[in-house]
Amino acid sequence: MKRSVWLPYWAVGVGLFIAAGVPAHAQNRGEGRAHAVTAATVTLKPMPVTLNALGRIEPVSAVAVRPRIDGVVSSVDVAEGQIVTAGQVLLHLDDRQATAMVRQARGTLQRDQAQLDQAKRDLDRLAPLSAKDFASRATLDKATAAVESLTGTVLADQGALDNAETVLSFTTITAPIAGRIGSINAKLGNAVRAADPTPLLSINQMDPIHAVFAVPQADALALREAMAAGTTSVRVSANAQGQDRSAGSSAGSIALRGGEPIDGAIAFIENEIDAETNMLGIKASLANPSERLWPGEFVDVTVTLRVEPGAIVVPEEAVQLSQTGSYVFVIQPDDTVRFRPVEIAWSNKGEAVIRTGLAAGDQVVLSGQMPLQDGSKVRIQSGSPGQSETGPSSLPSGPAL
Repeated sequence: MKRSVWLPYWAVGVGLFIAAGVPAHAQNRGEGRAHAVTAATVTLKPMPVTLNALGRIEPVSAVAVRPRIDGVVSSVDVAEGQIVTAGQVLLHLDDRQATAMVRQARGTLQRDQAQLDQAKRDLDRLAPLSAKDFASRATLDKATAAVESLTGTVLADQGALDNAETVLSFTTITAPIAGRIGSINAKLGNAVRAADPTPLLSINQMDPIHAVFAVPQADALALREAMAAGTTSVRVSANAQGQDRSAGSSAGSIALRGGEPIDGAIAFIENEIDAETNMLGIKASLANPSERLWPGEFVDVTVTLRVEPGAIVVPEEAVQLSQTGSYVFVIQPDDTVRFRPVEIAWSNKGEAVIRTGLAAGDQVVLSGQMPLQDGSKVRIQSGSPGQSETGPSSLPSGPAL
């Protein structure tokens, strides 16, 4: 009589696992099956070292126009959204009272000036008579005092006239800068006061314009060294418009939807690093003659610190990440691949700059890495390179410090 053999449940599970087999990528090397992959050649070329940041467009000058005196708006000489030049008339206030004050001050000055002229003639006549004792000394002193008193009166009258004319000039409100007008809050017939918190209107200078952004403290030294060497440049692209970030030229630049990048330059860096954010504030000046940049707009900023003339470059898709770091699969002459650890210096526009691990001319796997291991056979497919099966790698972007 045969005895039944009972196995524990875990033993049955192990047996089923063995029967099911090991993962495919562990068997590939033994099977020798060639895996279809796309490949790219490692190149040697100039590559920019860049810093990326989120920025915001701000006008170089923004003026809130307010009245200097109380009055009533008698005319509005511009329209909302209009482009104005410096000195252009914006509004008029009722000037009748101010005009009357000017006439009054001018009349007072004219009267006192006539009295002064008469006092001077009297003094001129008395001076020789007093010298010959035909007029008393007291009479001469009195005439001299009259001239001096009226001279002071005329000076005070001239000051009053200047003040009245200044007040009259305040009834004509002009643009202090060139730019574009916003909303006009004062309408025809409105009474306005100098103490009103709401401005009559605002003017933003549109050309040139600033892109304001910040970089981390860790990149501040590299930025200042590049500025001292004269190799910095800026490029800006419209935020959330599906645009790729671009490397800069020797000035600053902004790439917007439907147009070429706008070049500019770093105009200013803050004199201290923000203690709360640990960031260094920067302003880039950008030409904006066609007003493609608008105040308040968010933009992506790329600052080029320098250009590395002979960088080892490979597409980012070729670089994979593991627990031990970055690596690529290098294709050998016998159509096998070798696992190769690499060190990434920086990345820019979908390309990774390799510090160590590759040489120009090496051929690396661009897509199809998932089933590969060291020694796997591959078959290179023709056609445009595609995305890696593992998805795009997350590589460092920034200066090689």
